[in-house]
Amino acid sequence: MIDWGNLAWNTLWVMACMLTLSVLAIQQWQTRATGMRLRDGLKQPYPAIILSVAAMLFCIGMLGTSVGQVEPIAWGVLAVLFGVQGFLKFRRRAG
Repeated sequence: MIDWGNLAWNTLWVMACMLTLSVLAIQQWQTRATGMRLRDGLKQPYPAIILSVAAMLFCIGMLGTSVGQVEPIAWGVLAVLFGVQGFLKFRRRAG
């Protein structure tokens, strides 16, 4: 029988990896087209926000599949920190 909950948590972190790879690919293409370095392209507001959200989603997915006592706490703390980082970058972009 399929464990649908575990499938959902694993889908979440896999989609976060997919989002990260797509942002990196698009930024690499844009920076090559404009003659910038990839590092400078990733510092722009939107890619940085999307990467923070992807990292948060990855941590949430890993939180759902984690076992033990310390591992879920560590993934939860990382998810919150990446969420705060993304929120602060979003506010800085809007301000």
